[in-house]
Parts: sequence; C-alpha cells; structure tokens
Amino acid sequence: MSRIYQVFGVVLAVMFALAACEKASDAAKTAGSAVNDAAKATGRALDSAAQATGRAVENAATSTGNALEDTGDYLSRQRLARTAEEALAKLETSWRDLQDKTVTAGESAQNEFQEITEGMDRHLDDAGRKLTAVKEASGDAWEGAKSALDAALRKTQEFYDDAVTRVSRW
Repeated sequence: MSRIYQVFGVVLAVMFALAACEKASDAAKTAGSAVNDAAKATGRALDSAAQATGRAVENAATSTGNALEDTGDYLSRQRLARTAEEALAKLETSWRDLQDKTVTAGESAQNEFQEITEGMDRHLDDAGRKLTAVKEASGDAWEGAKSALDAALRKTQEFYDDAVTRVSRW
C-alpha cells in the first residue's frame, strides 16, 4: 500500500511540475495525459484495495468472535496491574524515605514510630496480596479482586499520609 502512495505522490508531483510550465510541448501534454490516466487508475486501485481491506477486516472480526474483546480485557487488566505495582512501589519508596528521616528522633518518638511501622507493614503486605490476587484472578473474580486492590491501595496511602502528619509533629 505504501508503494501505491509513493507512486501516487510521484504522479502528483509530476502533474504539478507540468502545470507550472508556461510553454508545454506536445510531448509534455501527452505525458500529462498519461499521468492523469495513471492517477485515475491509481485512485481506482486504492478505492478497490480499501474496500477489499474493509471487507477482510470485517470478516476477520466476525470470525474471531470475542477474541478482540478478550484481548482488550487482558490488556486492560495488565495495565491496571502495572499501574497498581507502580503505585505500591512508590508508596514503599516513600515509606523507606520516611523511615530514614526518623532515625534521629527521640526515644518516645521511636516508640511511637515502631507502632506506625507495624501498621504500615500490615497495609503494604495487604496491598501486595491484593495485587497478586488481581494478577491471578479471571472472569467475574477479577472485578472483586480489583475492588479489593483499589481499597487496599487507598487505605495504605491514607495510613502513609497519616504517618507523615504524625512524624511532622516531632
């Protein structure tokens, strides 16, 4: 198909070049007519090819049934899992950074932070399990796993935000 466009482009370029000439020779007029005929033939070939391609695509979609829909669902699930992995990784990194900042806190702050750490570890573990469940789920179970993952990520983020607020008071 690309070759047809190239030929068509060359044909058009030749047509414009011929039109720009003030004095066209009889040979140029004959060539212009041939180019015009070729352009019309190319246009008809492109139209015919486009129609044939449209029919082929329609037939392929019909014969494969729900395969395209299933593939779209699969890719959507993969994107969700990747996005959730990235969000969880970002939370884990932020959590490690916060832990590093609290090393110099006093003893009472360290005791309080130990409680926060235990809670955050539970939230991160839960979100990780929910992510694994989403990756392994299929069919109707996937929707439930997705909702559970969304809730776990939201709760983990809220717990982290609360921890940052508490640490900032020290």
